[in-house]
Amino acid sequence: MPLNFAAATHCGDMRCVEFDSHVIGCPKSCRLTESGWNAAQQMLQNRSDLLAVIVSQTDGGDLLAEAFESAWSVLPARLASLAVRPHDRVCVVARTTELALRCLKGGTDTGEFTLWRWLVDLAKQNALPKPLKPQGSDLFLKGAEASILRSNDDWLPELLSSPPRHELDWLFSELRSLRMTDLCGDVVSAADATAVLAGLWLLQGDSDQSHRQSQSIEDEGRHRCGNFWHGIMHRQEPDYGNSKGCNQPSSRGLG
Repeated sequence: MPLNFAAATHCGDMRCVEFDSHVIGCPKSCRLTESGWNAAQQMLQNRSDLLAVIVSQTDGGDLLAEAFESAWSVLPARLASLAVRPHDRVCVVARTTELALRCLKGGTDTGEFTLWRWLVDLAKQNALPKPLKPQGSDLFLKGAEASILRSNDDWLPELLSSPPRHELDWLFSELRSLRMTDLCGDVVSAADATAVLAGLWLLQGDSDQSHRQSQSIEDEGRHRCGNFWHGIMHRQEPDYGNSKGCNQPSSRGLG
């Protein structure tokens, strides 16, 4: 394979290679396989509207990988990029453009979550398809499997409430500046759109922000999704009685 990862540039917690008018970004514990490179290159050649391609190099059995792939398969790219962080076998192949390089450079400020921040920035351009899953996942670096398992354990949702991770301040800033039309297009139900924000805040560990969003729309919307996220938040505390009460139409007024 002509990709020389030994000479890669380290961009925060990611390695980058510029090759054949493309920028390839991978976590440090992983490298792009030949089948992944061929599939991504072919898609970019066939789709001039795409800025980059996500390559998910896993054969299944990894909960975080499954959540990531499911989110990108069913949700708009902007929403998917904010909902689930990329797992440790995600690589990105982007056209070498000023935008791609600027997005990549922007992720090096803290040295953390460079790949995730890159996906968030690229998704704003509405030019990312759902992830490719090529065959040939045998070229991972030694120790990658253990790294993936530790990473998943560290990022499972906490049962007890805890302060939000300060490492995600950049993501919280994105959430605070969002307009729902950025995520969902035309908004039919303002209440259900607010519930999407409540879910995003809770998924990323800020239960206070999620609580404010979900409690503001209880019993509203076509699907009463605010009640759902309100109940999930209390279930994580754990406050089982309050969580159960959130599913009742008369839940307004509970904590």
